[in-house]
Amino acid sequence: MKRLLVAAALAALALPGPAAAAIRLTGLDTSDYPTLRLTVVTSRPVAAAPRLRENGSRVRDVAAKSLGVDKALVIAVDRSRSMTGKPLADAVAAAKVFLHAKRPGDPVALVGFASDDAQLTGFTTDADRVAGALDALEASGQPGTALYSAVSDAADSLSQSQLLSRLLIVITDGRNVSTEGSLAGAIDSARAAGVAVYTIGIGSGSQTALRHLSATTGGTYSNAESSAALTGIARKISSQFARTWQLTFDSRTAPGDRARFAVSQQGAGSITRTMLIPASAGRPDRASGVSRLLFHTAFGNLLLALAVGALAALAFAFALSARDVGRIRRRLQPHVPAPERQQEQSSSRRLSMFSSFFAATERGLRRFGAWRGLAQALDRADSPLRPAEFFWIMAGSGLLLALILAVVGLPPLIVLLGLLAGGAVPYVFVAVQGAQRLRAFDDQLADVLMAMGASLRVGHTFTQSMQAVTKDAEDPAKMEFKRVMLETDLGRPPDHALAEMAGRLRSSNFDYVVSVVAIQREVGGSLATLFDMVSETVRQRQQFAKKMRSMTAMGRVSAYVLILLPFFLVVIMSAINYGYMKPLFTTSLGRFLIVVALCGMAIGALILRKIVSFRLS
Repeated sequence: MKRLLVAAALAALALPGPAAAAIRLTGLDTSDYPTLRLTVVTSRPVAAAPRLRENGSRVRDVAAKSLGVDKALVIAVDRSRSMTGKPLADAVAAAKVFLHAKRPGDPVALVGFASDDAQLTGFTTDADRVAGALDALEASGQPGTALYSAVSDAADSLSQSQLLSRLLIVITDGRNVSTEGSLAGAIDSARAAGVAVYTIGIGSGSQTALRHLSATTGGTYSNAESSAALTGIARKISSQFARTWQLTFDSRTAPGDRARFAVSQQGAGSITRTMLIPASAGRPDRASGVSRLLFHTAFGNLLLALAVGALAALAFAFALSARDVGRIRRRLQPHVPAPERQQEQSSSRRLSMFSSFFAATERGLRRFGAWRGLAQALDRADSPLRPAEFFWIMAGSGLLLALILAVVGLPPLIVLLGLLAGGAVPYVFVAVQGAQRLRAFDDQLADVLMAMGASLRVGHTFTQSMQAVTKDAEDPAKMEFKRVMLETDLGRPPDHALAEMAGRLRSSNFDYVVSVVAIQREVGGSLATLFDMVSETVRQRQQFAKKMRSMTAMGRVSAYVLILLPFFLVVIMSAINYGYMKPLFTTSLGRFLIVVALCGMAIGALILRKIVSFRLS
């Protein structure tokens, strides 16, 4: 009996134990939640894609790509001063391992980085060309390691590849020592381009950063105790590519919960692992300071609630005020039939609750020249707004646009430009209204002068001729001459009132009328004849201006087409193939080219405007 027990024990010891897991899950990318990217490494190369289950349910729409098939590869080698000598030679040898292990049709590029980074070769399938660039690689004499900038630029280069599998190999002995780039920016660039970053660190220079960079992009981190171990690690990683799959799918697990993933591969085995979906998944990685303050802190929530409550109370007060004004207006309407008087009274009652605030604004700013220009612009446009009211409209418009840009997360410089642009929008609107009103006045001026000349011939005085204009003419001439008549009734000399009217309108044609009236008051003469002469001169000037505009119409249209065509093409090409246009918006060189193009277009627009514009003296 004892012999049987001993035999059974020996047989049990001879049986194979539980097999080690043949499949490994090396990373889970949740940056595009609910779309997740799971990195799977099998024990041996397999042709069929792994099958995936999430929380027990089969995931059907899985986009699986193998890193062993066609792929684009960038090898980034640290050539900083600390790599001088044997470390750089070992790094070059390790890089050549990846060159020899790649498929013949896989494009590869070489990046060298020290205090700055540079792409030493373009994408090519010729491994010998890249090997020659590696042999010519020399250590830099300048201190600094632009690791994050190199990763971002390499990811931007890989984003232009049409291949789905995109790999970046980084060989370095230290941490990032440069003001260019950041770890978060490098991760964002790699994720946006769909790049898996495989990092090899020499020694213990920056294990934490390199490990985080690889884990968040679907790659792996390997540590070499010395540069002599680089070649062996490179062989291990290159052999791993053929066994690595990236599974992209839409998850049904809510952020903050744990998901149980079961991956099985025919001929390779299976594995089940529970992973946490971060609570921050699906949120923007980078939020502006304003958005974090307003939406992610108790103080910001309180401040935002107070602002919304104040706006709601203000809107309620305006509604009550408007209701009271409407009720009083209906009661007084039978007794006050003149519409003009009602308009003036309603204008004086507008925003009466803020009258002291607007008065304080005017007292504080009216000594500035820009304030007087703002008042003149409102007068020219015949706006019922007071300068203080319009100033706060401009301020509110600018702050609203700046707040939107800040919440979106744009840089502070863009937010500042948005503040200025938003404040300028109401002023541009008023300026356009004033220009339209000036054109309408100039079109009426010749007929108005003829009517005044006819009135003077039948024996009316100059004041009576202006009264005839206020009765028979149309706006804006009617309103402007009515204002002159009011100032004259208050004792102001007519030529002074007309001079202020010319300065308010800035009409070069009306300046002739003011000059004629001033000369006639000094030396005498027939004012009716002078008005006829001025009327004919104004009419000829208008006809000449219209002729010149028709002659330069083709040039103006050409200028509009040349200025708008680049923007139109950018929109169309971005809609058709955004991947082709993406480097223009996401790379530093692309943004520099945009700035250069905009500056060139601005200079060209000024030149075209000078060519097609004319000025009547």
